[in-house]
Amino acid sequence: MKIASKTIIFGGGGTGGHFYPLVAIMRAFKKIAPRWHIYYVFPDKNISEKKQEEGIYRQRIVSGKLRRYFSLRNLVSPLQIFYGLSEAIIFIYRTKPTIVFLKGGYGSLPIGLAALFWRVPIVIHESDLELGLINKFFVRWAKIILVSFEETKRYLPKDKKVFLVGNPVRKLSCQSVFNKEKTREELGFQENKQILLVLGGSQGSFEINELIFSLLD
Repeated sequence: MKIASKTIIFGGGGTGGHFYPLVAIMRAFKKIAPRWHIYYVFPDKNISEKKQEEGIYRQRIVSGKLRRYFSLRNLVSPLQIFYGLSEAIIFIYRTKPTIVFLKGGYGSLPIGLAALFWRVPIVIHESDLELGLINKFFVRWAKIILVSFEETKRYLPKDKKVFLVGNPVRKLSCQSVFNKEKTREELGFQENKQILLVLGGSQGSFEINELIFSLLD
């Protein structure tokens, strides 16, 4: 396949842990490479299709979730993956990307497989300490692997190009998101009380919650 220049496809999604770091990466990439065409491929219905925002084109491609537990929906997932793969193959043929960037999650699978089909270079990023199922699958073909933790390198082949880059975070002003006084009123918080917000993600959230509960007194 003849590859066009200055085109990159970002793939990933299924949970916020994949989506929000991708938003940060795409925004940063747009600033350092403003002339590149940027596409974001996602599996979720709640993101409008073919919508351009902040110079980023969005395209929904169906994907089936690989559930590692019993569920009748596992019977449908292979059909969704196959359908999504056919969509992704056509999409890559049409856009002819230079790079496909995978963030993980089941949303990465069809576009990643299509990249292998067309021999488009793959870059992956892993936010967690241990590689997720989809990223683990694509490790052997990835040209570059980006990780958030130094310890993650021990799970990766020695012959791969691995770079410690941390977990991307969006620039976000809390004041632009909500009104402090209105939020207190809606949630029923007293004005004279301090508020502590604790956030945890993925497997670490359980340990964090248990620790906070034990310290509440």
